[in-house]
Amino acid sequence: MLKQSGGILYKRQAKMETNSLRIFLIEDNPGDTDLIKEMLSEVEEIIIHVESSDRLLKSMERLVEGNIDVILSDLSLPDSQGLETLRRLFECVPDIPIVVMTGLNDEKTGIEAVYQGAQDYLVKGQVDSNLLARSLRYAVERHRKQKELDAFVHTVSHDLKNPLINIRSYLEMLGEKPELLDKYRSSVLRQVDQLIKRIDELLA
Repeated sequence: MLKQSGGILYKRQAKMETNSLRIFLIEDNPGDTDLIKEMLSEVEEIIIHVESSDRLLKSMERLVEGNIDVILSDLSLPDSQGLETLRRLFECVPDIPIVVMTGLNDEKTGIEAVYQGAQDYLVKGQVDSNLLARSLRYAVERHRKQKELDAFVHTVSHDLKNPLINIRSYLEMLGEKPELLDKYRSSVLRQVDQLIKRIDELLA
């Protein structure tokens, strides 16, 4: 175990330098903090770097500096309670995935937390080291895939809108001057074919 810049670096048989996880733990119970760090120290084949704080405000001040892969947070803190903690975290750092780990074994709260954007909802005492590490790694991967999907949707949306905008322009023009139909027929059909091609590529 190596101490490094205020956090703890756990190293177990890491095969690649990139096979690592930078976790920020928000937990006000010292016993739970130590237990979670100990659980993560047992994880093999990955480098896990853990930083922690016992207050939400201090945590947000650190999180905005970046260089964190995933947040593991309790919901009940001295300066924030319940799902309000999750909301404030998302407002502060919307681009960092969050896994909730709390002592509140309440399905309704868990569903609401996930609905609000948490990648997972874990209950203390029901999680072992492997499950915890897997949840955190999956959270990072799902978040990355979601960002890729958002970028893809944006690109596809742009590609599909352009032919539609052109077709609409042609139709508006023909509505005012129907005699231009023969002149612009091929252009309209070309735009329709382009749109069909884009849709086929999307389906593929």
